[in-house]
Amino acid sequence: MKSTRTLQINPVDAAILSAIPPIRALPRPTRVPLSFAQQRLWFHSRLTGGRDDCHLQVGFGSAAS
Repeated sequence: MKSTRTLQINPVDAAILSAIPPIRALPRPTRVPLSFAQQRLWFHSRLTGGRDDCHLQVGFGSAAS
């Protein structure tokens, strides 16, 4: 990868880069689809009635020696 200093020194590369059209942002949809992991969590929540039985609470203790 070239640094900006290299692009300033070598005008040919800068000319090539200026010929490439800029990347433009696309309009975002109002509803973005869920990922597979999010779909799985949603399905499990609906299947179990919203219980959080997948969440495990674990406590760890340490003994001073």
